Amino acid sequence: MGEEAPTVIQKAAIVEFLERKYGRAFDIAENRLVAAVPGLNTEILQGDADRIGYIVINLSVANTLYLYFAPVAAVPAGIVLGAGGGALAVDADVDGALPSRRVLAGATAYPTAIYTLEILGV
Repeated sequence: MGEEAPTVIQKAAIVEFLERKYGRAFDIAENRLVAAVPGLNTEILQGDADRIGYIVINLSVANTLYLYFAPVAAVPAGIVLGAGGGALAVDADVDGALPSRRVLAGATAYPTAIYTLEILGV
């Protein structure tokens, strides 16, 4: 006899895992504010006390992306995400309150495509 196909569940397994781990409901959001950085000091993640983690990926094949927590006068400044997939993952278990902070971005050229994924308490 063949194997049974797995049952499709509406709620993503990762969300269920987070709910069991932290004892509260969570949601996942992608590119909530922007999908590209159009200029210096672009807010890519707003401050959110209910966010427990996020990932930012630089999708540009040519531009370097810089992340920072307060406005800057020019780049280079801040956390460097290299072209072609440079990424930053932030998690409350490891990074304390950092996931709740507002994140700004700049790049070596504009626009610079990005991907963001946030884990949010609801």
